[in-house]
Amino acid sequence: MQRYFIFSLLFATLIAAPCITFASGDPYANEVVDEDGYGIADPEAMLGEPDDETGIMAALNSYIVLDMGEDEEGTDNLLLHMGPLSLTGLLQIRFLGEDFSTISTHNMTMEPLATSAIYNIPFSNSEPYRYVQIISLASFGLFIDALEATDYVGA
Repeated sequence: MQRYFIFSLLFATLIAAPCITFASGDPYANEVVDEDGYGIADPEAMLGEPDDETGIMAALNSYIVLDMGEDEEGTDNLLLHMGPLSLTGLLQIRFLGEDFSTISTHNMTMEPLATSAIYNIPFSNSEPYRYVQIISLASFGLFIDALEATDYVGA
């Protein structure tokens, strides 16, 4: 009886296995491609889904370029998950194509906040963005948790 049960379980698993599907990709930045080297601390904390672990942009004109991932290129707005902000911040967000060419640029001002916040960065272009460059234009101590595409190629 026990052998019959084990055989049945194994057979059911083999039959059902081809029906199991996994979502490919995710909407979050996967890799640090480039940074200025002097104004960024803990850049890996900016990768993946929001987890309250933040990377820091600590200098004026510091920048970082994050890869959204192959077959995970963003096709809609970008959500910027931020930690608390003690001073007013000015950022430039550049949406970059597969070849690092600029597709779209958005400047934003962020007011000081005592808690984490999510900023919706508009994107309306037919060409998807593979990379996102963030440039600190007038602020110190920006805490970035994650970048999230609201829609992407592999969704």
